[in-house]
Amino acid sequence: MSYTNNEDIKIDNSIIQITSNKKDDTKKINNKLYNIDTNTYENIIYNKKQIAIDLLNKLDSSIMAISKNIIKNYLVKNIVYKLNNKIAEIQVNQNNLLVCFHKVAKQFDIENKLINRKGYENKNMCYSLTVEDNDSCNYAIKIVENLYNYFTTPQESLSDILFSTLKFKISTLDYSISEHTTNKGLMFKGKRNFVLLSKTNYGVYVRLLNVDNSNNELNVVTRKSYEPLCLSYKVKNIEDIDILLPYIKESYKLCNINPVDLKYEFYKIYQV
Repeated sequence: MSYTNNEDIKIDNSIIQITSNKKDDTKKINNKLYNIDTNTYENIIYNKKQIAIDLLNKLDSSIMAISKNIIKNYLVKNIVYKLNNKIAEIQVNQNNLLVCFHKVAKQFDIENKLINRKGYENKNMCYSLTVEDNDSCNYAIKIVENLYNYFTTPQESLSDILFSTLKFKISTLDYSISEHTTNKGLMFKGKRNFVLLSKTNYGVYVRLLNVDNSNNELNVVTRKSYEPLCLSYKVKNIEDIDILLPYIKESYKLCNINPVDLKYEFYKIYQV
């Protein structure tokens, strides 16, 4: 049918046309149910020595045996294991494996074998372990098991554990020590302030008075707030508390020196 320019166009209202922008939900991919692989097992192990392949097979089968909820993806250069977040990554080298772990893994590193990944200090996957024999492979498996339990079982966070432990040890140094909450954290006071605890996502930031730091274990605080709490230390695991506690005790001793007495002593020294 054709129309001329002067002819009225009539629309038959009995014919209803419906258009929709609704997407087909069947095309969506649920990441919790499907693996999205950009590589294959064969490519990952290509041209690698048998010792590396054997370690990979042992580690992979052990991780996947922990739970059916663990998802495995073959990526361009590594294999990723995850729940809602990544918990481990495996890079297959010529003779060994480089296994990287989520940052909460450090609390399970009882033999202190995990090292910081250079350039990944502020990332989630910031610790690594070189797996080159059965012992290191078993150690990696144990850490992944602990990570799985950590993420699937509600529990007190590492920072909460460290914070409560530090709080107890500081408050029990002397009955006269008091504490109060500030906008920067929890402040401890003798005759004056001597320790400030600030909870972070994965640790506790501690500030102290200007104690003897000849071993260079403490860092200098650049900000001027809460001076003279000018030295700091980041507590990341329970072992760090033992390193820091002597400095905390020394800071407490310094806080008990009365500033008025110090002023009087200086006056006597410089009196003509």
